[in-house]
Amino acid sequence: MKRVFLHYFCFTVIAYIFCNITIPLWGFVSAGDGTRYTLETLDAVTEDVERADDGSYLIHIDVTIANRTSPDVLKIAPGAVLRFAPGVELRVKGVLISSGKKNNPIQFTSQKLKRWGGIVFDDAQGGNSIIKYSWVEKARNGILADSSDVTVVHNEIRQMTSAAISFWNSSAGSVVGNTISEANIGIYCKESNPKIEDNELNSLNVGIFIKDSFPASIKGNVIQKSRNAAIILTEGSKSTLESNRLIDNRLGVSCNGSDPMIKGNSIAGGEYGIRLENDAYPIIVENTISDSSKAGIGIFQSSASIENNTITFKPANVAVGYGIYCEESSPRIARNKILNSKRAGIVVGLRSNPIIRYNTITGQGYGVLSNHKTAHPILSDNIMPNPNVANLNSEFKEQSRISLNNPDEFTQSKSIAKHRQTPSEGQKPEVMKKKVSESSLPADAVHQASTSSFAERIQTKSENSSACAKIESPKADISKGEKPPIEERKARKTISVSEERAKAPKRAPKGKIRQLEGVIKNPNSTPNERIEAQFELGRLYFKAGNYHKALALYSAIIKQFAAKKKRRKVKQGLANVYYHRGLTYYQLGRYAKAIDDCKLSMELNPAPDVQLRAQYILAMSYLNIPDSRKQMAEQTFTALLKFNPKDEEGQGIVASAYLQLGRLAMRGEDYQGAVPKLRKAVEYLQQLPEERNTSKMTEAIAEVAYCYLQLKDYPAALDWYKRLVSTAEGEDNLLATGHLAIGDIYARDKRWADAEENYRIAIRYAEKNWDDKSRGDIYFKWGESLLASEKQKQARDAYKEALKLNPNARWGADASYNIGEISFGKRDYKNAITAYQRAIKGYESALDNLTDDELIERAKTRIALAKLQLAEAYADEDYNTPRPDEEYRRILQAYQDARRASASLADEKLRRAIEKDALYGEAVFWQKLGDREKSVEAASQLAKIATITDDASALSQAADILFEAANSDGDYQKAAEVYERTLKIWQKATDEEYFRLMARLGFCYLRMGENATAEAKDELLRKSVGNYDAVLAKAESGEWKDGRPALERSEGMEGWKFPAELLDNVRYHKAVVHKLLGEYDAAAALFEAVVNAQANTSADLGKASLLPLAEIYESFIMFVFWKWHAPKLFFPYA
Repeated sequence: MKRVFLHYFCFTVIAYIFCNITIPLWGFVSAGDGTRYTLETLDAVTEDVERADDGSYLIHIDVTIANRTSPDVLKIAPGAVLRFAPGVELRVKGVLISSGKKNNPIQFTSQKLKRWGGIVFDDAQGGNSIIKYSWVEKARNGILADSSDVTVVHNEIRQMTSAAISFWNSSAGSVVGNTISEANIGIYCKESNPKIEDNELNSLNVGIFIKDSFPASIKGNVIQKSRNAAIILTEGSKSTLESNRLIDNRLGVSCNGSDPMIKGNSIAGGEYGIRLENDAYPIIVENTISDSSKAGIGIFQSSASIENNTITFKPANVAVGYGIYCEESSPRIARNKILNSKRAGIVVGLRSNPIIRYNTITGQGYGVLSNHKTAHPILSDNIMPNPNVANLNSEFKEQSRISLNNPDEFTQSKSIAKHRQTPSEGQKPEVMKKKVSESSLPADAVHQASTSSFAERIQTKSENSSACAKIESPKADISKGEKPPIEERKARKTISVSEERAKAPKRAPKGKIRQLEGVIKNPNSTPNERIEAQFELGRLYFKAGNYHKALALYSAIIKQFAAKKKRRKVKQGLANVYYHRGLTYYQLGRYAKAIDDCKLSMELNPAPDVQLRAQYILAMSYLNIPDSRKQMAEQTFTALLKFNPKDEEGQGIVASAYLQLGRLAMRGEDYQGAVPKLRKAVEYLQQLPEERNTSKMTEAIAEVAYCYLQLKDYPAALDWYKRLVSTAEGEDNLLATGHLAIGDIYARDKRWADAEENYRIAIRYAEKNWDDKSRGDIYFKWGESLLASEKQKQARDAYKEALKLNPNARWGADASYNIGEISFGKRDYKNAITAYQRAIKGYESALDNLTDDELIERAKTRIALAKLQLAEAYADEDYNTPRPDEEYRRILQAYQDARRASASLADEKLRRAIEKDALYGEAVFWQKLGDREKSVEAASQLAKIATITDDASALSQAADILFEAANSDGDYQKAAEVYERTLKIWQKATDEEYFRLMARLGFCYLRMGENATAEAKDELLRKSVGNYDAVLAKAESGEWKDGRPALERSEGMEGWKFPAELLDNVRYHKAVVHKLLGEYDAAAALFEAVVNAQANTSADLGKASLLPLAEIYESFIMFVFWKWHAPKLFFPYA
């Protein structure tokens, strides 16, 4: 029974598949040899593509546009309707051009209710495929690009089983201005980075799904009512989300293990505006998030840099959502506005250690709610409602109270991320003041404990690690007396969340604290035991960042033993306590107190290792107060160099001293003096274990390289920058800086391929942390190197990206001009015009701010060139298509503007060149407007300048304009004079253009001779014959052959072709001259030659030759000959 049922079941399934799922196992495949197809030709070559009665095309099998030896092209006309059988696909390996019109779109749909396969691009490279103004509906996949380059713009895509648009496996292209609805996923990208901009996505499961680390650009899209999420980013995605509007989606942005930049988006409604999980590390800035039911930003097992966002809840709503919620996470939350929160602005949950600073929180609930005892947030300088804080952690409550009420007394983490960019010669590195933080001076590295007695234990017990070796340099300009910024996010580098989490103080172990407090309170403890417990407890509090408690314990020890400090053992132990209290003051930013304690420590003759550390903190404290102490800092650092420590930590301190001295020299622009100090720091750091020196080593190497760059020692700078990029593994900012500087040096030496490669690498490393303006600078330099390498398409793309990132850059006009030049060369006149217009505007704006004469002249030159090229682009756009007079006047005005702009140029040669081109353009377009006088005037000016500069080409242009005018008014004298001048200076006396000019001059002599007096007539006609003889002699030499490509006379004029048309023309007009001279035999022979040559084409010259030939025969009373010969001549024209 079971076997029968199984057979019956299998038969039923197979029958169902056979009857209902009509996916063909065959299909039409095009030739793949560059053939161009239309729907009509497909209908003709295969029976499986047929035209229905309603005009639509029915596609019954898979159609593949192949690419074997050359890509085939399928071009679909606007208004076409393609109906596909269920399961059938349109596969494109070549090129698909589906370019409809806004009011006449192309439609791709299914023949039946069942879905067709969709449009699949398979390895269709080259970027020539485009789907524009088309409807795609009722398919499994709408448009799928696999290893392809496709442009998908202004389409309507709907009713998809899977994804409306998919990009797979390194596909590229643009997805712009589409409307997508009724699909599972709107746009899906895997290992691809298309531009996704200005699309509208409605009522989908997921709007945009990005699944890889490729940096897609997602900008200006509107996504509404997604059932799952508007945008999902997974698997390390580094995409940029900017200026999108996400409305009423269940989730706005979901980041799962990804690191995107989320900037300037508007997110309204839903459970979460942004949700992070599974080690996501995004940068979230300047977004507006409103009315989220759970949280504006939810952070789970992730971190982020969250800055300058606005999270709001409508006052009328009884909103249950939080502003920001974090669990098992340590984000950095700064300068945000959380408005009208009902329960809490920020919630800190299980095992979370966020840094919360400078935020403004309003509403009826708590400002910050810590809802788990394992939560340890760091707060300072926030504006909150009352009650400020609710928590389950008394230590957190105390720190928060201090930070909120008296921020000057509590500064938890004073270090900020450093980025020193050295992009080019002459640009100073950013120098930001930086205090020593807990991350720079771990407590277990710099705090010394006590031994058996107070003096011995505090003097000798030491748990040395990498403490002072990690002290960072000041980063503010202390010469101006600035207070060092505690938390300032520099544009060129954002502190990563992982760094902040690592720098967060460790929580003091409660068990150990209770044990030490018990020793202190125990009446049976000896004085030494109590002091040892106090010192150890102070160290624990220091490690935990509770500097005030540590300070109180150290002060208590000093107070107890101040009277006994003359005893040697007490003296040395007390020196160590003074040092630790000085270090604690330093962490609190109270540098004057730190200086006093470090001096007291050194006066008490401490052990050498304590003296070394105290002197270093003394120097760093001097460095962090106004400029009056900078000299003392330098002297103290110099004194440190006398130490010769044997331990690794001591060597690290000496290395740091060399590093600080080098930086002080750099600050004074003494790069020559800075180099040996910085190189000495590198030598010391090389001797330390890798885990101690990596970060500081790369910084020192970067500064040595920068100094050499400022000294213009380019070979040395190149060596050190190469060393930097080989050692700065994982430090993206330094890697970007290094490759950028290497690219600059290579570009200076015109090693464009090497420069191009290093700029490309710099862009990759700068993608995440550098601001748009800085990245725009790199893209511009990359474009320059690509252009120099003649990679024009890539150069144009780089320039466009540079302008997109930094539209107001000082190089913006140059980038626009170069885009115009590239577009003009590719006959893309529309984009060339736009680019030249932008360039002109940029150069004219720059002139107002320039003072350097050389730069002013360069700007004027570029303005003149750009205006000339703009005129040329106007002229060449649809040149052969008649246009209204208004268009011609616009072009004419552009040429006149270019000529006026060139008038002030100092370079006479360039000025003359622009003036000649502009005058020729004016002459041509005055002629098109029918103003012969102004056309002749412009041509005459052109001839005058060309005569001065011995420019035969320009003279030829002027002569042609005058010749064309003479055809209307009969004044061939001017044209003849210019032709004569042209032929005198023409260098290539044997080329085709020379003989074309000879023929033109001969024609001028002919027309002048016809109207001349009897005396001048013969001379002019003889000159005409001489010119024509020269041309015919060249033709009879056999160097010109029929069938050669045409050589056009000059732009805007009727063309002449070599040799056939020109030679027949010459023969005809020479025959006319001979007839006028009465040389009838010669005239008859030439007329007959023209008639015979033109007989097969019934050309005008052949017809025109018949009548004068008849007249000649009749004039010689050759009636018999004529009667016999005439039928042969006239028959072809009968």
